[in-house]
Amino acid sequence: MKSYVPPRPWPARQAATGRAREATGSEEAARQAALLTGLRRAHCSLEALGQALPGWQRLAHAPGLAAQLAMLEAVAAEALHRIDFILSRLDEPSEAGGATVPGWIAAAELAYPKDAEDGSDATLAALAHWALGRLAARGLALVTLAHEAGEYQAAHLLRLSVEEGRAAARGLVPHLTPRRTLSAPRLH
Repeated sequence: MKSYVPPRPWPARQAATGRAREATGSEEAARQAALLTGLRRAHCSLEALGQALPGWQRLAHAPGLAAQLAMLEAVAAEALHRIDFILSRLDEPSEAGGATVPGWIAAAELAYPKDAEDGSDATLAALAHWALGRLAARGLALVTLAHEAGEYQAAHLLRLSVEEGRAAARGLVPHLTPRRTLSAPRLH
């Protein structure tokens, strides 16, 4: 019978795999720069989403979808405030010296397609769901960058924003398929 051997402590495990080296100043600076760029991209994307949402609410036919889009607008505004807070804590303005960074989502991508076949709420819900999916995926990558840069409070705030966005996306799911009225079967 084998006896139990406890695992080695984490630093020893790091040394065994060759990962126990100190980050150099240039690596830390690169992580910080990547985090700041990601935060600025998120800021631009959330601004574009915030500008598109009022128009989407006017286009919504179903009151449930309009309410869901209003909630999404509040979620996007809160996420934007969190990013502004993180940037202020990192002593960085929202836009670096007036230079804009392209967002993860461009305003043109958020325009309601004029050639939408059905013009229904399903197209609108799909567009909003797509935007939230992209923001969530990139937001989770940004959470990882914040952890790697040692900005744990920023990572926590970003994770909260991602979770709220994913919850809003789940609320859009019932609107993704067009509603059809069911007629009673005809009896002969």
